[in-house]
Amino acid sequence: MRKVLAALAAGLTGLVPAVGVVGSEAATASAPARVSASTSANWSGFVAESPAINIQGAYGKWVVPSVKCPTAGDEDSSVWVGIGGDYRVPYDSGGVEWLYQAGTEQDCRDGVASYGAWTEEADNKRLIAGEPVQRVVEPGDTMVATAVQHKLYTLVTLVAIKGGRVLWSTNRHFYFTQYRSEKSGHTAECIVEAPVPAGSSHLAALADFGTERFAYCQASDNSGRVYNFASPATPSNWKYLALTMKAGGVVMARPRSGPLSVSYNWAGGVHVLGWGFTYPQTVVVDGPDLFVTGPEDKAVTELDVSTGALVRVISGTAYRFSVPSALAVDGPHVFVTGGDGPLTEIDAATGALVRVISGPSYHFGSTTAVVADGAHIFVADGTGSLTELDATTGELVRVFSGPMYSFSGPSALTVAGPDVFVANEDGNSLTELDATTGALVGVLSGPQYHFDYPSALAAAGGDLFAAGLGGELTELEVSTGAVLRVLTGPHYGLAQPDALAVDGPDLVVVNQSGSVAALSLATGTVMWAASGRAYGFEHCQSVAVAGSHLFVTNNPGPETPGIGSLTELDASTGALVRTVTGSPYRFAGPAALAEAGPDIFVANNGDNTLTELNAATGALVKVISGPEYHFGGPDALAVSGDDLFVANAYTNAVTELDATSGALVRVVSGPAYGFQNPDALALSGGDLYVASINAGVVTADSSGAVTELDAATGALVRVLTGGGYKFDVPVALAVAGPDLFVASFAGQASPITEVNAATGALVRVLSGPAYRFMGPSAMVVDGPDLFVADSRAASVTVLDVATGHPEKVLGGPAYDLDGPGAMVVDGPQLLVANAGGTLTEVNAKTGAPVRVVTGPLYGFNNPDAMVRWGHTLYVANRTGTVTELPAG
Repeated sequence: MRKVLAALAAGLTGLVPAVGVVGSEAATASAPARVSASTSANWSGFVAESPAINIQGAYGKWVVPSVKCPTAGDEDSSVWVGIGGDYRVPYDSGGVEWLYQAGTEQDCRDGVASYGAWTEEADNKRLIAGEPVQRVVEPGDTMVATAVQHKLYTLVTLVAIKGGRVLWSTNRHFYFTQYRSEKSGHTAECIVEAPVPAGSSHLAALADFGTERFAYCQASDNSGRVYNFASPATPSNWKYLALTMKAGGVVMARPRSGPLSVSYNWAGGVHVLGWGFTYPQTVVVDGPDLFVTGPEDKAVTELDVSTGALVRVISGTAYRFSVPSALAVDGPHVFVTGGDGPLTEIDAATGALVRVISGPSYHFGSTTAVVADGAHIFVADGTGSLTELDATTGELVRVFSGPMYSFSGPSALTVAGPDVFVANEDGNSLTELDATTGALVGVLSGPQYHFDYPSALAAAGGDLFAAGLGGELTELEVSTGAVLRVLTGPHYGLAQPDALAVDGPDLVVVNQSGSVAALSLATGTVMWAASGRAYGFEHCQSVAVAGSHLFVTNNPGPETPGIGSLTELDASTGALVRTVTGSPYRFAGPAALAEAGPDIFVANNGDNTLTELNAATGALVKVISGPEYHFGGPDALAVSGDDLFVANAYTNAVTELDATSGALVRVVSGPAYGFQNPDALALSGGDLYVASINAGVVTADSSGAVTELDAATGALVRVLTGGGYKFDVPVALAVAGPDLFVASFAGQASPITEVNAATGALVRVLSGPAYRFMGPSAMVVDGPDLFVADSRAASVTVLDVATGHPEKVLGGPAYDLDGPGAMVVDGPQLLVANAGGTLTEVNAKTGAPVRVVTGPLYGFNNPDAMVRWGHTLYVANRTGTVTELPAG
């Protein structure tokens, strides 16, 4: 039900046409995603693609997520299953391509969450028939959707289920007519989407849906055979694609295979401020320390077990964390894996990297779980394999794969006695292997086991416990595989159980729904249960036992936007000990920094707030938020005297505050100003310049605009767009002498445009092979030189300000420019922040590399902004921290 006008993302160069809106206010417009690349501006999820029109149907199942809404403003998200989303017929060719889909929407309106369902038929030119389903939809409802083509029509169905009971269902027949004569069939999709709201013409802010897991995604061919996405049995000429939602160079949502899921990504002498867990998924204990990681953090956080104090944040490109979501401890080492990443081995005592294990022979494609038994390490992969390694050397022992093992969405591992067990979430089965020889012992499946999406395993004595998200706990005899008992329902504290741990005589059950219970291993009796707001439980997914205490991971909840936590409990009673979180700073996707007198201001793009810090001490001064500020995706800051200006990408407004008190001065917005996703600011004399990614009216020369305001009054001076300026996704501004330089991120030329700041007249457009521009992302001026960081080209180009001529292009292994972005000049040196997690220092006069700053001590994790204050440098990390380190 969601089609956008055009989304701007790396790798997507064509514009997608706008689609009209029909029906009630609940109806929205959808936009196709070009799935020829692994990124999309508005979709994240999974696609089965056929080179011919031979996909007949799409089938999927998911649970309606609970969205976390900001205190004010609008955000939207949609989850759907459909067929025909890859529009191969160009908009202007006269041809037609069709999309049929059914899904749910999870939206925020002025801080209040709303939910609904819909079905839709659309083509690549317009919405033909979109209709809301007039039924109640709530978070936690299970949705089953299908879209199947028949001879004369396409049948779209949507069924809502709760507690195993069908709540409602709807069927819609979309008949082919002489006008609608072409069928779809190139693609089938399971997607989470950032839509265009009704009555709007631009992409909505993506609502924080947490992590959306598809229980299954399937497609059928013209003969009616049904295939799981990425199954080995899928026809050889079909492609399987996992789409990352990426707009303006920022990843908004990421897919994860095995199980298929999509995670919200926007948030998230050396002092790491505001450390916190963006999306903690796994916790393990090693002696005096806890290790915590999650798929969005790209880091492992180490805490002191006894106090909850931070020991260190382990991160950096050397560790090659991709979407870390699984941990295992083996003696002095911690093993980390997840997603498409390798297996990383860390020294538990120091956090130092031991080694990174990767390569095609290991079959790491979508790792989901890891377990150690002293001699060996076992790694489960969502593509349907299990890898065994030597725990001492990291060398490959063997890879288990093939139909005989029945691996289908392996999600959990445990060692019980001589065997290793694999929980197959998609197959509702357990696979048992001999841990010493690797021989297959058997596959346990069938109705007697009551496996319902098994996602957690634990062993105690001679028994094995398997819990499933469906709400059942099965106890098995390890030696025979026989069922000993099955516990089910809230009476036993079971509500979407997703983690298990053995604590002496008890089995601890952690439920995604936000509760923890301890059951007697002997009788199954509930010994204690803990739930409620005081515990901070939110989408709990992991548990670890440390002496007399338990630690439970919590995903971000409404009370702590963008920040996860750990809840510590007394293991005997379930009493709350403490909640460990880095929440006071409220860092969530920090996107910009600015110095104002004694303070540093941080713009939190993911939380719609500003955090004010004391620059000398790093202490929190205050967090500024509220509907009156119109903060919506704050993306840029600028300071003029006592005034602080904030560019808001989602509310299309510029907010002016008193930098001393934080009081609101004014909000500048409205059609006359031409703000469309403003994301860069610069000051020159008495004027403020605002760059907007999309000017609203796309011309042959420009798809963006630069607005000039009187900084003292907020009055409009002029809007620059079109007319040869070639603003194509302008993302950075810099002032040098009488001129304003504008960097454009998109387009084939990706130029730098020079404008006379006083008159707005075009001076020149700088582009061509000598500049090596592919995606300029940041600029800084140092005397006669203009430095331009290019994140796509992994380079920094030095221009002569007076002539615009390129003097040199910096790049290569010595610079380690991995996604260069923010830059500052620090005396004789130029500092460049790299998205890969490093800081490159360059001699500003000669361009020679000085050093590359990296390592877990610095906590660099997708650094996105920098500011210098005296002898201190502050670096904002998109994942939700600010690193303070000595400058120079």
